[in-house]
Amino acid sequence: MGTCGCHHVPLRFGSGTIWNAAVFHRPASNSCPPGCLKEFKKIMSTSFTMSSEAMDTVNKLAGHPILLYLHASGATLLVVDWLSTLDVEITYAWKGPWNMGRVLYFITRYFVLLGTLVWLYCNFTFSVAPSLCSRIYAACSGLLVFGFIVAEMIMTIRVFALWGRRRAVGILLITMSVIDITASIVTFTLFRVQLHHFTIPNIPGCLSFAIGLGGSHTWPYVPLVVHQTLIFSLTILKGVEHYRKGVYGTSLINTFYRDGIVYYALLVAFSIGNLATTHTQSDMITLYFLIFLQQVIHSILSSRMMLHLRQESAFALRVGSEQSTSLDFVTIGAPAASETSVMTTQSRPPERLEISNHGWFGQEESPVYHP
Repeated sequence: MGTCGCHHVPLRFGSGTIWNAAVFHRPASNSCPPGCLKEFKKIMSTSFTMSSEAMDTVNKLAGHPILLYLHASGATLLVVDWLSTLDVEITYAWKGPWNMGRVLYFITRYFVLLGTLVWLYCNFTFSVAPSLCSRIYAACSGLLVFGFIVAEMIMTIRVFALWGRRRAVGILLITMSVIDITASIVTFTLFRVQLHHFTIPNIPGCLSFAIGLGGSHTWPYVPLVVHQTLIFSLTILKGVEHYRKGVYGTSLINTFYRDGIVYYALLVAFSIGNLATTHTQSDMITLYFLIFLQQVIHSILSSRMMLHLRQESAFALRVGSEQSTSLDFVTIGAPAASETSVMTTQSRPPERLEISNHGWFGQEESPVYHP
């Protein structure tokens, strides 16, 4: 029939302190003497001497498997997307000269993928030392944050090129990027200081709680939402302007605006949703998953955007039609292009046209014609 009983399970923290968590055993018959229940309540009320934030996290240990499943689903999405675009990546990304676009592509694609796989390994492994949890978390989070920053750079460079590298637009975009990146780095650093890891026997992964987190996890989403809304608005404005001027209809331009508008809209909506959710929910499960999923979405959208444009650019060259459309390529140190030269349509014999580099950001270097 079984008897009621209480015993203590050691919780190992990174600081080396041992906390004894009371675990209650109820017999199968579900009948326990009142004295046993009183004993359990007494132990539960005195065993923990940690902060309210830590107690709240321990009380939510039942949700830890949910966090693991959510991380696994995000990693699956990332891997499936990588496999579905691997053939295009091999053709258009693995070959060719190294330049800024190619470097940024590999960073935004593989840094997030690597950090995700290491993080999954850590979270599905039993008896991980808290000190190792802390180091793995720092390394994986660093990879994810860096990949997120690069994805934001890609989005910013595209819009800067679209506006003909106007100085005012460049200053505005750079200012918002600096604020956004600084907020992400500062929050990541503060979060690491406030985060404490511990392990429980027979439960996989690293369990965590944050002390004094407060609202510090919410405010970084504000500059992120503003930055992405700015990028989305600038893309829409330039798209309307080009449409009125009749600069539309080619596959490259359609891809440029289709991916840009749809992807930016998704990112803005996702960031606003995260801002609203983190403002009302402060538990670790919600916070972990939203940060992780945000970085996964950024990696997928930015890498797909670059692959689509590079693929369309190469296709336009292969077709060799007499009507060729080019977008001014952003080259570091190159003279600024006038806005009217951002998109040009010229009729020349295809055999006399050379384009020295396929653009990674939806832009090409200016075509060179031989006399």
